[in-house]
Amino acid sequence: METKADLYSPQFAADPYFTYHTMLETMPVCWAVTPWNEKRWMIFSYTEALDALKEASLSKEFTRLIPAENLFPIDFSMLFRDPPDHTRLRSLVSQAFTPKRIKDLEPNINAIVQVIAELLGVPHEDSQQVHKFSNISMVPVEDETPEESSERTRIGYQGLIDYFQYLVKIRRAEPKSDMISAMIQAGDSSDRLNPTELIGTCMLLLIAGHETTVNLLGNGLYTLLKYPDQMERLRAQPELVPTAIEEMLRFESPVQNSTFRVTTQPYEVGGQVIEPNQMVVVMIGAANRDPDQFSDPDRFDIGRDPNRHLAFGMGGHFCLGAPLARTEARIAFQSLLAYFPRLHPAEGACFTRGIFMHGLRALPLRFVS
Repeated sequence: METKADLYSPQFAADPYFTYHTMLETMPVCWAVTPWNEKRWMIFSYTEALDALKEASLSKEFTRLIPAENLFPIDFSMLFRDPPDHTRLRSLVSQAFTPKRIKDLEPNINAIVQVIAELLGVPHEDSQQVHKFSNISMVPVEDETPEESSERTRIGYQGLIDYFQYLVKIRRAEPKSDMISAMIQAGDSSDRLNPTELIGTCMLLLIAGHETTVNLLGNGLYTLLKYPDQMERLRAQPELVPTAIEEMLRFESPVQNSTFRVTTQPYEVGGQVIEPNQMVVVMIGAANRDPDQFSDPDRFDIGRDPNRHLAFGMGGHFCLGAPLARTEARIAFQSLLAYFPRLHPAEGACFTRGIFMHGLRALPLRFVS
């Protein structure tokens, strides 16, 4: 069944969950048309979403359906590859996200503006520049047309491409103990990482590690302020910080839908048969509010257990940076509880528009003495 539900309006961005519940009740799996006149299958229900995220026959290499001139290096990163290329690229990156490496970073997380830039090897004086390009590429502008959105993304991507090409050149001449240097060495020594994959991996890690973590922290703080009983509960029971973070991830998921998957064979889901070469999107934000999986899903409960949310995906493409994001959030909220005991919301909080990244455009605060 086709739908033209407006998943791109400011009203949807401000409160997507009314639309999600409608879709869960009426069309948990549907054929949708976007403002770009693109057509794709959308999966809203939890069980079907979980199955799709784990389904090996759904290919991440949607690039074969896109004209080559519209592709960027990030489209050749591990996020959009199937095994064996996905396995090869993920194994190269995973060394930066080991439990020991993350634990070693903990003393510095309070002082580092963005940990992922530190991991990559971006010099501190360049961090604002790369974060600006990341924001340009990912954060929607109010009332922009589809053409303006595509051009904004292109400008942001090109800024990151130019910067990482520059940094790779420097690190090739003067290696350091950072991830970019390690990836250069891996590519040079065994031809395991070609130049396009190297730049694409840098772009992916910067964008994924920056935008999603910023949204987790912002959405989590917004939600705690919106539900002061849960904020007070957390102040009284700081040992609940880890489960509170899981509930933040479920309740206001930083990423509201998965990246594209493409059917390689007929795929049956929710009573629908999707033919080969069709794009499929898992609506993570909807699945995380599915009443068939979560009791009272619109209740924010920092002690919710179990909480098998899909905010980090599932299956072979489960988010590699999930442990780092959880560590950053834990330290951030522990610090917030300790240093800002009288923090209150002010008027004017608003979310960005769009169905992929879900984060705050503004969160005014006030301090009560």
